[in-house]
Amino acid sequence: MFIPLSEVDTEYREGGEERNNFYFYQRDHNIPVEVKITRLPPFFNAELNWHRHKYVEEFSVPLIGEIVVKEEQQDGKIKETAHSVAILKKDEWVVGIECSGTKRIKLLIEAKSGKRREQVVEFLPKFVEGTNWHAVGNPTNNMTTMVTLKRVPRSILKKDPLVFQVDRESKVL
Repeated sequence: MFIPLSEVDTEYREGGEERNNFYFYQRDHNIPVEVKITRLPPFFNAELNWHRHKYVEEFSVPLIGEIVVKEEQQDGKIKETAHSVAILKKDEWVVGIECSGTKRIKLLIEAKSGKRREQVVEFLPKFVEGTNWHAVGNPTNNMTTMVTLKRVPRSILKKDPLVFQVDRESKVL
């Protein structure tokens, strides 16, 4: 299933976050996936969005710039992982996303010149954030844009169609 950027809503959040939300599960219940393109302002503080999930698994990679994923380990220590290999090149933007399952998405990317290309993003379990407290921030003085893939087992979505909205516990600091 393909969803063009022109058909998705934009959400504005505290701290200057801006998101485009691709709800594949709302269009096809056999695709229990949600994808978000999030713009983070310079020095966006990860402390603003500590959260965890019971069922939702998520995975974030930069489209433009660099992100830092913070995740609390079982011993209470915070593990920080920097991701600085961005998907987009200069003057490119995502114009749509294709998804047919829970393992990968395909970004349709268009350059300012009108040239188009596709980029597959695999859901890599070793980078999954989910049940532990986690947060993502922008450590740079430039705007950063990331793509976040979220998925749940089909059986969970079938039991609770609102799982993506309700399976988020925020940490109050």
